[in-house]
Amino acid sequence: VFESNAYYCKLFLKSYISCIEKEGYELSEALYEVYCDPKILNAKELAPTDTITIHYPIGGFDSVPTTVVSIKETPKIISGINTTGLRTWEAALFLSNYLNNFQNPPYDFGNKTILELGGGTGLVSLALLKYYSNHIREIRDLVLTDGAVSVFDNFIENTKLNGINVHDDIWCKQLLWGTTNPEDKENFTQDPIDDVDVIVAADVTYDSTILEPLCSTIHDFFRQSNTKVAIIAATVRNEETIANWEKELDKWFGKDSEHGSWTVKHHCKEPEKVHGHVWFRRNTPEIRIYEIQSKL
Repeated sequence: VFESNAYYCKLFLKSYISCIEKEGYELSEALYEVYCDPKILNAKELAPTDTITIHYPIGGFDSVPTTVVSIKETPKIISGINTTGLRTWEAALFLSNYLNNFQNPPYDFGNKTILELGGGTGLVSLALLKYYSNHIREIRDLVLTDGAVSVFDNFIENTKLNGINVHDDIWCKQLLWGTTNPEDKENFTQDPIDDVDVIVAADVTYDSTILEPLCSTIHDFFRQSNTKVAIIAATVRNEETIANWEKELDKWFGKDSEHGSWTVKHHCKEPEKVHGHVWFRRNTPEIRIYEIQSKL
């Protein structure tokens, strides 16, 4: 952290020292010397477009954080160059650790092809490659997709940071949602990728206008690629948007649907209180993991 974001260290130490002084404890001279290091004391806040490398523990909520994924990202940019994929979002970190449960993995990905929708910085895909495939069961293939090709250059840098070969271990493909149904002559531009067993995605339900094409794309994979399940992690930032998401799920995969069924597989009301070595910011909203099963 010191090397990539000295300003963060400055804020942390300032707050920590203040707490110690308020409690009336004697301040360690060594701690004060660290705070007075010119690199920390004179550190400036990152500019909105500055990139940093963040190390995320991804070995499951209960594990010792010996396995991390390093992600180069722009944490102050919510959206830029027509994508929200320049930073890592909370649901991606949550989903990564949920899937990488060594003692009791919720899904068997052994010898399966996994495709990530809206991959962005690539945390979920890289977490599955670095931990699940090495410590739980080996994944056959992993495909990261995104609608914005601009994220791929950064993702390839992230694979190198983590010692992953983008050609041998994972491959990237642009995928625009709502364009994979050949019966939709107006919007059809590409076939789904063949033989995908599982879809994963995180924080892709943030905008009501993209929910129909998202569900349409999942349905197309069920119908044309023999996909069996989609696992979607969503942060409940806006109750109206999440309600629209569940309405769309009912429309495509509700109880009377011939295409599939859906359920909330897991939810965490207060991520900041999650036990273990994974940290979530205070007041992080509820995170839900949706499971959509194919009936086709």
